[in-house]
Parts: sequence; structure tokens; C-alpha cells
Amino acid sequence: MKYTRYTALFICLLTYLSIHMSCLAQSSVNGNIMLELHEVTPTMYQTKQTAPSPLTQQIKNPLSYTALAFSQPFLSFGFVVPGESVSRENTLQIQTSQKRGTSVWILQDKPLSAGTASITNTTCDTGSCSPSQAGVWQSPLTYGFGIRCENSESCLSDFSQDHMYRPLTNKTPSLIMKSNKTSYSGTLLYKINIPASQIPLPYANTATYLLIPNL
Repeated sequence: MKYTRYTALFICLLTYLSIHMSCLAQSSVNGNIMLELHEVTPTMYQTKQTAPSPLTQQIKNPLSYTALAFSQPFLSFGFVVPGESVSRENTLQIQTSQKRGTSVWILQDKPLSAGTASITNTTCDTGSCSPSQAGVWQSPLTYGFGIRCENSESCLSDFSQDHMYRPLTNKTPSLIMKSNKTSYSGTLLYKINIPASQIPLPYANTATYLLIPNL
């Protein structure tokens, strides 16, 4: 059911804005790990237009003006010590002429990886969180990489309590922010915690943010 809903959403759209962020985890001489986040140039995608349908007639030009900006184009996590979580935040500012507002979806290409080694996505303290449902992540014995949305009414409701995180996914985009306003912002908090057994290698992946007009 979820897959069908996502598929229908992407087929309906004439245009969407894609923002790519790459994550890099670099080993140090003492075996700790440094995680960095880089912003890559945004790309506008347009689908091939065919004969108009009732739906496309309603949408017509969904993103006549849309902009997404990050508070920092570069985030450095420094050197990560096993068992000591590190968090960094980046604020998203969205402006659009789309009258019904927009939604922010996120997708990663793979877990933080270096060859066959990887830093797993968090499962939160109870092992119950998912890319679409946040869970409490406070324990220093819970490892992985995760994200939460805060400081905004545009954040999804499962982030309403403190210490609520989700893992990222590389299967289908996850809705993380949504607003019917033409201008809004929200803070994304990235968190990483690694075990002592984590192999010190240069881990990397890419996260893609999709800014999609609300139907």
C-alpha cells in the first residue's frame, strides 16, 4: 500500500526539486571516525509532458518558484569516539509559490559504507523505529546513524517528543517535513554513535532531499 501511494505521487508530478547531500566518515590515526556532510548543487527535474489529463490540468506549473536553502553547506562531526554520540544540525528554509505548500522527503543511496564495511542505520533504543516512524534514541549502547526533525510545526508528528529519531532508507523516500505555507523552516538533527568494534575506514554515502508540492 505504501509503495503504491509513493508511486502514484511521483507519477502525478510534473516537476520536483532534488537536493543531494553526501556524508563522509574518515578514519583518524587513533582509530576514531570523522563524519562530514557536504551540500551538492540542487538539480531541477522535469518529466516529459504528454496529453493533459484532469490531474495535470489542475497542477499545471507546481513549482513556478521554489527554493530550498540549508543554514550550512558543510557539516563536520569531527572525530567520533565509540560510545559517545555526536550530533550536528542543519536548518532548512523553504519558499515556494505553490499555494498548497510543499513536502520534504529524504532518501539515502546506501548506509554509510566503505567497501564491505558499513555504519548501520539506527534502530533506536527499543529496536522499533523505522524510516517512517521515529523512536527514542538515548542509550549510549545503541549504535548507528539517524535523523530527527525539530523546532518546527512542519516536522512530522512522530518527532514531537525529545530524542525521537528515524533511520534513513535507501528503498523509498521518507516524508520528514510538510507544510501548507509558502514559507517555512525546520531543523534536521543528524546523529551518529559507533561501537568500539567499528572498523576505522573512510565511510560515505549520499542523502537526497526531494521537495515536492502538496496535492
